[in-house]
Amino acid sequence: NIPICTSGAMGKKKGGDGGGSAVENLKQYRDGNSVDLSHQDRDEAPVAALAANLLLTKVDLSGNSITTLPLGFGQLLHIVHLNLSKNGLTELPEAFGKLESIRWLDLFSNNLTRLPYSFGNLKQLRWLDLKGNSIVEGFLSADVIGPCANDTECKACAKGVLARVSDLAEKRKKNDERLDRKKQRELEEQRVVEKEHKASEKAKRKEEWLRAQDEKSTERQAELEAFRGLLKSAEKESVEDTPVEVAVQETSLLKMLSPIDSRCHLTWCGSVVVLLLLPMLLLIFVGAHQKP
Repeated sequence: NIPICTSGAMGKKKGGDGGGSAVENLKQYRDGNSVDLSHQDRDEAPVAALAANLLLTKVDLSGNSITTLPLGFGQLLHIVHLNLSKNGLTELPEAFGKLESIRWLDLFSNNLTRLPYSFGNLKQLRWLDLKGNSIVEGFLSADVIGPCANDTECKACAKGVLARVSDLAEKRKKNDERLDRKKQRELEEQRVVEKEHKASEKAKRKEEWLRAQDEKSTERQAELEAFRGLLKSAEKESVEDTPVEVAVQETSLLKMLSPIDSRCHLTWCGSVVVLLLLPMLLLIFVGAHQKP
């Protein structure tokens, strides 16, 4: 016989696995490969203690006050037969789908509204009781859950639920992929918009720079035209003053050259006279020496 500890004898029973406390000893609740932890007013599942006993394949946690299961519950891969009925569970962790060895599962009379999509991975499940829960109609219909009044109906429930959850998981996967593709498209569109915006900003900055250069060029052209105007004015004033100055300079030059011209005229005349007299003097000199 497996000893059962009532709530009156134990009080509120914790799982005994958290907060650094020692792993709970389940020896007194064991019977071969089975352990009966039902109706002990537990609010936690003793995951570490169950994980430490790999030979346990049948676990009964029914009639407690367990509302959630820790993520570590998914490491209990050796469990084949699991009773979680009458606990008040509000959800099952996504890691629950790792319990691929489970063949018999009792979830009767809890507060579940849906099952994790990983539930479809429990391919070995052959018996399931989901009565007494609040599974939303859009997730699982009453026809799929069934009355589960006997083994045949519970087996049908297991088969129908697995098929339905697997189908929902596949649809969710496709929907996630569609959303991912949509998100990728949106990201691509956003990148294109940002690229176009940057190109537009760059073109705008270039246009502003060219406009500024044109303004500077216009200013330089205006300055150059003004400078040319000043040069023309200066040249005009210089031309008007030049005739008077030239006339004065020509008069001074003629005065300077007049004595020179007179001197040059006298010197030229003397040279001509000398040239004419020189042959006559030579003839006279030669004739005088030829007389006896």
